Amino acid sequence: MKYKLGKALATISFLIAMTIVTTGSAQAQSPVRVNIPFDFTVANKTLRAGRYFVSRFGSYTADNVVAIVSADGHTKLVCLTYAVRTLDAKGKVTLVFHRYGDQNFLSEVWSADSSTGRVFAKSKSEQEINRKARQVARNANENEPAMETVSLTVNQ
Repeated sequence: MKYKLGKALATISFLIAMTIVTTGSAQAQSPVRVNIPFDFTVANKTLRAGRYFVSRFGSYTADNVVAIVSADGHTKLVCLTYAVRTLDAKGKVTLVFHRYGDQNFLSEVWSADSSTGRVFAKSKSEQEINRKARQVARNANENEPAMETVSLTVNQ
């Protein structure tokens, strides 16, 4: 009984979030269309290279929910994030990825001309890959970072 109730609540929460994603609000920021040229992982889900719409919502979710929707509408992902600030505002919308070899993890989303961005929590798989990469670098006495940062800027 508890399992069915929990599952029903999770489904209802997801449907409400998707309604917000697809309908937006008067105060919602416009979705940003971005072409991501490589497969990437966010919130333990791997997404294929391609065109996506990324949007943040303010009034309904206190700006902590980021939606990622594929251009064909088949892939829809809603993620909780937390705020991060910088002294140097990004001039354009920017997506920041952590790259370990050929694996990419979406890490941050920045709005144009904003000093506040949104950060995704590191997934368990990224944490494990990061730990292993640091260990390999340590064993090889390399000073190279285990992770590469890749930034994609979006022309609006």
